[in-house]
Amino acid sequence: MKKEIILVNCPPWGVDRPPLGLGTIAQYLENSDIKVKVFDFNIELYKNIDKRKKFLWDMNNHELWIINFQKVKDQINNFDLIVEEFANKILKENIDIIGFSIASPKGFFAVELIKKIKEKDINKRIIIGGPLVSTKEGINFFLEKIPSLINFFVVETSEKLLKELVLNINEAEKIPGVVKNQNEKITKLIKQEKQENSLKTTFPKYSGFPLKKYIHPDSLDIEWSRGCIANCSFCSVRAMNGFYKSKPPIPRLKEIKYHYNRGVKHFSLADSTINGNIKYLEQTCDLIIKSKMNIFWSGQAIPRKEMTPQLFKKMRLAGCNRLEFGVESGSNKTLSAMKKINTVEVSEKNLKDCYKAGIQTVIYLIIGFPGETEDDFKETLNFLERNKEFINIVRSFRQPYLVQGADITVNPNKYGINVEKDCLGIKWSSKNNDFKTRIDRIQQVKNKLDLLNIKYDLFDQKDIINANPNILLFNPPPWGIEDPPTGLAYLASYLKNKKISVNCYDLNIELYNLSPLKLRNLWHVENKNYWKNKETFKKVFQIYKKKIENSVQKIIKTNPSIIAFNVVDPKERITIEIIKQIKELNPKIKILLGGPGTNTSEARSWFTNSIPELIECYVVGEGEETLYEATRALLKNKSIDNIPGIITYKNKKYNIFKQRKLLQINKQNIWPTYEEFDLNEYHSDALRVEWSRGCIGNCVFCKGKAINPGYRFRNPKSIVEELKYHVKNNNKKRFIVVDLTVNGNLKRLEEVCDLIIKKKLNIKWLAQGIPRTEMDLNFCRKMKKAGCYEFQIGVESGSDKVLKIMKKRHSVSEAEKCIRNLSNAGIKTGIFIMVGFPCETEKDFNKTLNFIEKNHRYISYIKSINAVHLIENTDLQENAKKYGIITLKDKHESKFPECEWYYKWETKSGNNWDIRQIRMKKMYELLKELKIPLVETNFNEGKENKQDKNIKEEINLLQDLQKFSNLDIQVKTNNFIGLFFKCLKEHGLIYTLEHVVAYLKK
Repeated sequence: MKKEIILVNCPPWGVDRPPLGLGTIAQYLENSDIKVKVFDFNIELYKNIDKRKKFLWDMNNHELWIINFQKVKDQINNFDLIVEEFANKILKENIDIIGFSIASPKGFFAVELIKKIKEKDINKRIIIGGPLVSTKEGINFFLEKIPSLINFFVVETSEKLLKELVLNINEAEKIPGVVKNQNEKITKLIKQEKQENSLKTTFPKYSGFPLKKYIHPDSLDIEWSRGCIANCSFCSVRAMNGFYKSKPPIPRLKEIKYHYNRGVKHFSLADSTINGNIKYLEQTCDLIIKSKMNIFWSGQAIPRKEMTPQLFKKMRLAGCNRLEFGVESGSNKTLSAMKKINTVEVSEKNLKDCYKAGIQTVIYLIIGFPGETEDDFKETLNFLERNKEFINIVRSFRQPYLVQGADITVNPNKYGINVEKDCLGIKWSSKNNDFKTRIDRIQQVKNKLDLLNIKYDLFDQKDIINANPNILLFNPPPWGIEDPPTGLAYLASYLKNKKISVNCYDLNIELYNLSPLKLRNLWHVENKNYWKNKETFKKVFQIYKKKIENSVQKIIKTNPSIIAFNVVDPKERITIEIIKQIKELNPKIKILLGGPGTNTSEARSWFTNSIPELIECYVVGEGEETLYEATRALLKNKSIDNIPGIITYKNKKYNIFKQRKLLQINKQNIWPTYEEFDLNEYHSDALRVEWSRGCIGNCVFCKGKAINPGYRFRNPKSIVEELKYHVKNNNKKRFIVVDLTVNGNLKRLEEVCDLIIKKKLNIKWLAQGIPRTEMDLNFCRKMKKAGCYEFQIGVESGSDKVLKIMKKRHSVSEAEKCIRNLSNAGIKTGIFIMVGFPCETEKDFNKTLNFIEKNHRYISYIKSINAVHLIENTDLQENAKKYGIITLKDKHESKFPECEWYYKWETKSGNNWDIRQIRMKKMYELLKELKIPLVETNFNEGKENKQDKNIKEEINLLQDLQKFSNLDIQVKTNNFIGLFFKCLKEHGLIYTLEHVVAYLKK
């Protein structure tokens, strides 16, 4: 009877092309008359997963599958169902032998899949091979996780081994290179005498693979050699593949021709060293040139003095368009310690000759090798400076990992390495060289590459592996879910520039992404008070209690010295609960609060009345320099009472507060890189940027002036430099300018537009500002040309009398002119409307209705129609009697700050909440008639107090506003089919069908 085997590829792995190793093994077995069925679950999962989760397959994130597999599982909707589906596909084939090829990132997923297979059929025989089980540590990984479920380990690398095992599976313990798992103990390994060079006779034809599913179906991985002529101390290639073995030129050509005739024109060589045999390399190039096949190929090379300019030119003629060099360091001393066979001088000559031959040059760097001094590291930076002209891409600049089989892993003492328990090959240390040192040097390389304008790919990021940060910046919910918090990103960049170690943690987006559909409306602006109301918050907190506890424990493990919270209404209650948990687990962590929620004593009373002893201080006003000085002082155990911008509250007394001078952002070149955040977690393709701070207006209802006094516009060159960075490094071409008044300095705004046009950035941006007559049609057209596709304007009222009392700078006619100029220039216009200002009469209100009706052709949408709130620290609130307001917060002082005074105020003339609701409703009816979309309104303010239904039902009873669709900011949506079944499972058929209807309408 013909022998059969199933071969399985687990995630994560490359998705550009089918896996070469599995393809080669499958072909060898088929050539040996063994029937093979291949399942590439890696590409299958990748193709079907939500687009926002595809970042897990990025090589920068492969460590996550090792370090925090639970987080990966949480990211993949219906993970357990997916694993069960894969197991059923395997079992359906009714084949007894199942083989897995496993590299380190795949290990945990393979464990889950094997458990499910054995749960359904214990008699299936499981074989594990690949790099992970080439060492004892790798085998122990599986024996610890699933001690009795794996039957055989193929320890040594050879297609022949698997063939022998399949044909003689009942006598596996006698096969050299294979060990058998008997009663959770493995048999003794018999070493192979000599490995067969199957490269001469076998190449993969990929007949069992779904080629069309891969990202590049016209491209394949091929192999001309195995092993390496070098034996670098940080590398495991020699341990896994032995000495260098090369495929002769004629079989190489035969393989290329086979695939070329089937439409493949691009080949990626998987060899560790394509120039290990230079004679074969040159002969192969001659054969390709003679064949006249129009192909392109790339591969990895060792810098070698034998590589001549003539050879590089010949390689280019043969189709080589990219070479990746293992340069590793710019220090010859470090290269010698690495046991590299090249020198710095050879690397430089190879790069120059290769680049001049027309081949794209790519280099790899290793940062922080044991023994690398600061001077050695600077030599690497100097190497980049000297050779920037000849380097197209730095493919990787990472610290040396302690990979299984490498000499630094096998003999760490020889290199002075101290290995932490469970360090996963990452957090080792040696003399003057610890994890933090290496991360700091990697950051310096990144900065250098940015300065030299050299592209780069893979590097160690702090948000993957936290390195005992000095300070953790924390964003609690609720907040926006479209993009990361700009304020925290600014603080992070500023502190890093001052050499403070920073991490960011966005609990807001984490909880949102983990929430079922029925709970996601908790983040809707209309439902924000469910987080603030005492009774509804109890329910909300109970829903997320376990997830919050897990997040707090995760934070504590990173061991930050300081945690700074961004506080704004309505985050107060959840912030208090999180602080309690943090302090209970680690009382030594110092807690700082900043943001609008700390600017007034009333706002701070949430914390001073409940957890005064747990808060170290409050950062009031602009936070960058204040937070830096406070962090530096706290790390040195110094007093912070006299730092400008800091408020402390001890023994029921505040310190003497000193106002801090405003930052001169017009002279600085510091802006957020967002590298602390995973942009794939967020839900739009836009990124927030800031061009100015403060406002030139002085509106009586707004506290913008109190938070950011003094209008400042950044240097236009710095703004455009930031935009270029985000286009290049964050792959963003759409931006939201978060300024209160982007048009406060029209000269600077015009300079920004001119630079964007000159640099041909091809971006789009949205901003908001005030009506200004200086924005004539030509100015608006220039904004449009520079990428402004949408502008939001604070019109507020159609009555000049009301505008004057509001202290608005514009008149009704000026607002009308500005809207029309923007619209005629092709820019979408959104306007803000305020209803029920204290002096507003019915006549004034009707003027606003008339304004909208008169200009409706020029108004793309209404951003908000809100009844006036009394906001703390505004003239309207502080001098309420001046505006005829008779219902004040002091009537409710005992309940402050939880009472409803801020919206249920009234005047002697009868302007009350009921009147304001009637006016909002009238306005909304007009918008429906004119078919103008409305984004938001506070018409249902206070609905959280009614408590008529289950909270999940209440938050989904949103106002019936016209659907607002911003076509220019692409909202990332989940896979429809996946969402349907997830919703069906969690909420039942009726709710699911309702959401399907809403989805289709949208």
